[in-house]
Amino acid sequence: MSRLPRIAAVVLLLLVTSACEGLPRRPNGHRGGASTPPDTSDPQDQDQGSGGDQGGDTDIGNADNGNSGGTVVGNCPGSITLTVAETAHTARPSALVEAGIPLAPGAMSRDQVLTVCSGDQALPVRTKSLSYWPDGSVRWALARFPLALKSGETRRLTVALADGKSPAAPAVKLPAMSLKLRTERGEFSFDVKDGQSRTVGDHFVQTWVEPLTSDRVRVTTHIAQLNRDASWRDLSLEIAASGRADADNGAGAIRMGEWTAAVYRADDRGPVNLTGAGGVMRLSLYPGDKLGHYPADKGYHVSHQIILERGAEPRDLARRINNPVHGALDPAYIASTGAAGLLGPAGQDSRSIDQSLLAGVDNLRRSQKQDVNRGMASWGDFAADEGSAYLGYYNHEYDPDSALLQYVLHSGDTGPLDDALDMAVQFADNCVNLKGQVYQHRSTTYAITGTVGKAAGAALVQTWRQGSDRPSGDERIVKAIDRLYPPSKDTQGRAHKLALRVIKGVRAENISDPAAHEREIANSLGYFMAEESMQEYRRGSPGIKKRLQQLDPQAARQKPQKGDITTRDLALVQRAGMSMAPLDKTMTRSVDDIFAPFFARYGGDWDHFPRFHFYDAPNVEETHSGSHTLVEMLVWGHLLTGDPHLRDMALRIAGDFVADGGLVDRTIEMTEGMNRDKDMVHIRTAGWTLINLLSLETLTAHAEPALAAALAEKTDQLVSVILEVPPRKYEGVIHAGVVSEALARYHHAHQKDRQALASRALAMVIDVGVFFTGNQWAASENRFYYRQDDHSKTLQAGSYLMMLGLAYGGAHAESAATRNQLLGCAHSLLNSMDKTATTSKSLGMMFRSTFRALAFLQGDGSRAKGR
Repeated sequence: MSRLPRIAAVVLLLLVTSACEGLPRRPNGHRGGASTPPDTSDPQDQDQGSGGDQGGDTDIGNADNGNSGGTVVGNCPGSITLTVAETAHTARPSALVEAGIPLAPGAMSRDQVLTVCSGDQALPVRTKSLSYWPDGSVRWALARFPLALKSGETRRLTVALADGKSPAAPAVKLPAMSLKLRTERGEFSFDVKDGQSRTVGDHFVQTWVEPLTSDRVRVTTHIAQLNRDASWRDLSLEIAASGRADADNGAGAIRMGEWTAAVYRADDRGPVNLTGAGGVMRLSLYPGDKLGHYPADKGYHVSHQIILERGAEPRDLARRINNPVHGALDPAYIASTGAAGLLGPAGQDSRSIDQSLLAGVDNLRRSQKQDVNRGMASWGDFAADEGSAYLGYYNHEYDPDSALLQYVLHSGDTGPLDDALDMAVQFADNCVNLKGQVYQHRSTTYAITGTVGKAAGAALVQTWRQGSDRPSGDERIVKAIDRLYPPSKDTQGRAHKLALRVIKGVRAENISDPAAHEREIANSLGYFMAEESMQEYRRGSPGIKKRLQQLDPQAARQKPQKGDITTRDLALVQRAGMSMAPLDKTMTRSVDDIFAPFFARYGGDWDHFPRFHFYDAPNVEETHSGSHTLVEMLVWGHLLTGDPHLRDMALRIAGDFVADGGLVDRTIEMTEGMNRDKDMVHIRTAGWTLINLLSLETLTAHAEPALAAALAEKTDQLVSVILEVPPRKYEGVIHAGVVSEALARYHHAHQKDRQALASRALAMVIDVGVFFTGNQWAASENRFYYRQDDHSKTLQAGSYLMMLGLAYGGAHAESAATRNQLLGCAHSLLNSMDKTATTSKSLGMMFRSTFRALAFLQGDGSRAKGR
């Protein structure tokens, strides 16, 4: 596939967001409770053939923010400078600029709007409030306005505040549009409407339609798979049109009659096929015969953004929407508002850091050239010496995207902005399910485990259905497990406890079909049994080695190194586990036979194994799941663009956080248990969860009052638990870096309204810094040791996670000796940042807290400390 187009980086004096000629950000007409999973039980929406053709043109036009009215007379010129640059050498006679504008507390009320001025002339601007300060004033607002730009032109505008209402969205007469979904159960068809959310068969579908100008409209589709074994065969947008079609599948654009349609980043969003005939312009957005490495299974979802423009030439429209224009605000202004949190503007001290990040971004772009990648998506398949630990989607490790977005805000260089926004959308579509839970970078491994587990599940079902005198329902299942794994074989009763836990979890899903309920329990039990086989292998169990010899003599070789293991090795190990022994008479023995249907469905073979960015398997590693729920990129993406789909997915995560037994409760339980029972605590999970909670505060304050209150309560509960764990019990520097960043940001955000707890958080930040610089700093290598209990290995990229904690703690330390100790170490790390990140993970580690730390490491840091 073609490489992701890269816009030339332009270092601007001013900065902030993304703008373009109809750049496909999701529209603002989103409806519904984002934190609640969709209702999948509406029988009306499950009828085949629902909707159908609209039968004629449709007038659309919606208002931003429910606050549309007359034209606003601007206070021109404004005091905030906004620079808009055209860098793709494409003339823009009617560009649409969309810019997220940060504001200081109290600067803008809800009754005010933004005005953008070209000299003394006010441009027609539509304003939408995106987030709020605790006092109710606007923290981030979106400005939308048209602007004519010549090829390569730069325009310097100003932004002001005014009383009044935003202009209404333009009215547009659109051709009839319908979305067609062809599945194994039949074909579903329905009209495309703005703000639509519905269940269609086994799928959840959302559509939005947003007029941008009188001749340009943005259509967004989002489809998610709700059930297993129900993959779609084709997803198409059909638009009524007449005349001859002019299609360019390479560009992802087609013209037929007066309208042209172009799919934004068509190559990156999945295979598309564009045709026109019989009065219909057909955009096949996700044809099933081209699924390739991206299977449609339970948990899968994907979004597409399509621009319709009247009279456009297909290739020209595609070129314009795929090369957006960007606006920029002064980084010093952004820092002064505090709306972006802790952030140090660019300066002499940061030049080498900025250059290092850009070199790392270039490395990431080069890694995307593999045919199996689309957009800013990265895979860690058998990475380095990690073996199967990184067998799956990899881009969200340590949130490199938030580092890119911080760089854009900190520097004024919008070069990486498109890639950063694409990474946020990729994360929303690839990693977050509709319940707000996040898939890990081991999803391909889980697909292997799940396939072996399903084979074991089928054998379990056959076992507990034998005989007529067995108990009924779930009791029958427990009795069957007890017979298969009696105390003589399972002295600790692990199988019995597992069965009870799995049954409890499946009951919570309220599956009405008894056969499906039984199958879900069986598959979950089988999955855990396969996973236990891998643990046996890692422990060097002699029983599993003997069974490997029986299953496949070639697999009985010496245990391979992590980097040498193959996907077939993983499958063999999971089939050979001692937990599988009681099923040998009923379960298929050959892994090649077990995986034959798998390869028939998903393509590939053992040497070309299909990749999974998700796999809806039981959560076997809570410690890792919590460490990979990284909502910050979704929040940043929404604040910079107004993208409501990113907001929707972030609020789904928030819903999981505040739920009884949700991620925060589970993290608290795990952290408290480890603190009681283990010498070392895997505390980074608590740190990541706190970082996420603080990010969600920005999104929910005043906008979602009940959710914001619940998040605040969970936040303080988690902080209190973190503070009970002494630094000497942290597993290592990664944990110390994540936790000290989280606590520093908590103190910065709540030092005035939650003084007591914030003061304790600050004291812990200082204690962590003092302990790790005093006991874990390898001065000769200018980095920290990886683990507290092992000083044979230091960590380069991971050491930079300590940057904010050291800088923040040092700037706030009362003792001069402590201040010098922490700031000295921070400056040593800062001066060593001449290395280039080679993976998305290392880029995230190196830079996610560095740009925040610069607020205290440039000059005397007094302004940042005092905010």
